[in-house]
Amino acid sequence: MREFVLRHLPEIGPASQAKVLQSLTNSFTQLGVATGDGTRLRFQIHSGTLAGFLYVLTAEFSRPGMYSFGELESGPMRRWLLWDREWIRRQLYNLQDLGIVSKVSEIDTIRQFTIGLDQAAALERFFTYPIERMLRGILLLKAKMTIPTFLLKDSSGFGIAAAPAAALTYPGCYGKNDLLKM
Repeated sequence: MREFVLRHLPEIGPASQAKVLQSLTNSFTQLGVATGDGTRLRFQIHSGTLAGFLYVLTAEFSRPGMYSFGELESGPMRRWLLWDREWIRRQLYNLQDLGIVSKVSEIDTIRQFTIGLDQAAALERFFTYPIERMLRGILLLKAKMTIPTFLLKDSSGFGIAAAPAAALTYPGCYGKNDLLKM
């Protein structure tokens, strides 16, 4: 690590060098990406976040199409980010549940996935899906039984999401002024 720091910061003094090495070690350790002792970092396979995975996946596979797991596992995402293979596989299924990945297929030795959206559409779908799912769930509940429902509004008064009245029983979940009776 010391050689790396000196190669990129040749004018740095010994005291600053020690601080930089400690900062690098602390950063990677706190992120759960590596362990270190100040002289060496040992990187390890780890999990990421679904949002991060989606962003990198759609950047690496920018066009809708069918791709093999091999392309995914040997590509920059896996090599540079050190994401666990099983975790990556589970995230593909999670994205399939959200309608971003059209299909994940694992038949014998043929493993592939199909992305149905470009990056902009995939990210939009991902970040709007929780609200859509919550609204659909509330509409289904209302169809089965009568539940008082409230509409969440933003600071401009625009309705942005719905919540069942039961959500009001959890302190701090929603502010009194954030709800409108539907």
